[in-house]
Amino acid sequence: MVGRYPQRIAYSVSHSNLYPHILGRGTPDLIEMKHHLLGNPRRSHNKSRNGCAPCKRRHVKCDEKQPECGLCHKRGLECTYLPTKVQTKPSPSTTANGDSHSRDRTSPPQVSGISRLQELRLIHHFSMVTAPTIASDDTDLRFWQLELPRIATTHDYAMAGLLAAAALHLASSELEKQAFWLETALIYKTQAISGLREDLATSHGNHEVKFITSSLILLLVTAYPGIRKDELQVDPLREVLAMRSNLQGCTMVFNQIYYGPTTTSIDFWIRRERLNQGNKDQEREILQRINEVQTVIDQCQSPSRQIYQSAYDLTLKALHTWPRQIESVVWPTRITDSFLLLVQQGDWIARIIFLFHGLDLHLASRKWFTAGAGRRLVLGVLQADGLEIPPQWSNLASWMIRAVEI
Repeated sequence: MVGRYPQRIAYSVSHSNLYPHILGRGTPDLIEMKHHLLGNPRRSHNKSRNGCAPCKRRHVKCDEKQPECGLCHKRGLECTYLPTKVQTKPSPSTTANGDSHSRDRTSPPQVSGISRLQELRLIHHFSMVTAPTIASDDTDLRFWQLELPRIATTHDYAMAGLLAAAALHLASSELEKQAFWLETALIYKTQAISGLREDLATSHGNHEVKFITSSLILLLVTAYPGIRKDELQVDPLREVLAMRSNLQGCTMVFNQIYYGPTTTSIDFWIRRERLNQGNKDQEREILQRINEVQTVIDQCQSPSRQIYQSAYDLTLKALHTWPRQIESVVWPTRITDSFLLLVQQGDWIARIIFLFHGLDLHLASRKWFTAGAGRRLVLGVLQADGLEIPPQWSNLASWMIRAVEI
């Protein structure tokens, strides 16, 4: 009995005054056990949750040595530590006037499980590897490789966004450590979002920092589904609505900079002229196909005709800016709720216009962070369970599938 239920007996001993029928008037064996346990109480200990990933999987105690714990060294295993948040209390300071200030925003992101050397590697990776993959030309490269990292060093939440982007990029290339880098990216992303929300609520300045952080968060939201490659069925409307939510903050700060009275260090990137340098033959074919939709709208007698036309014009404008994708990126923030409702209800004119937005996203999918975005959207619309494509749109739907290489 003692061997099978030690925890139950220990619990009863510690509450002997509540359970006199078990201890105090029990058998000699139990009384002896009572005196033994009360005389030698179990030592308390603190349970650590900072062990390495291999030790956690094997449910063994980790000595938490870094960069390699003793058990992993002994067994010849790769020792990796999953990052965890460190719970810290804010330490506001108060001025002589009684105004409360938040804690220093220039302190580094507080994440345990990742060493300082690993964070330095992420910073180096972003500047030297990630930034060139995002940039389309020298002006882009100057923004992503030089100005953005410089601005990120002024606020911890902006630096968290940079570290998250670098970790997500590593997750796309280092497949053997993908789970670790995805977890790292999500933790830094959470810090970036939390810090940005706090700054938006408490400060009317810091436009540059807010803009680069919201841009990094937008990049993370765009890239994550394609890198993780979820097996769940795609919900294209949900993806567009999520993109719209993340774009609203970015657009707001962009407008404050673009239309603001003061100059910023990133004006060279925000205010530059963006030229169309796309594939002319491909663009001609796409415009010819979307013109078929305009013909149908012109002949349409539906009460929703104006909704169709407004969405069509917005989508056509986005296609004309390819490959710069400025209009296609902000498309979710400008499209109306009434149009998205038509898509949700299965209206085929609305669905076809929506598919052209997916094609527009696909034209930008040569970048790692947009890989598969357009294809997922088209796939979610045309290959939904039980979907029957009307004969009127079957030819255009088949062309769309070939265009996004499904």
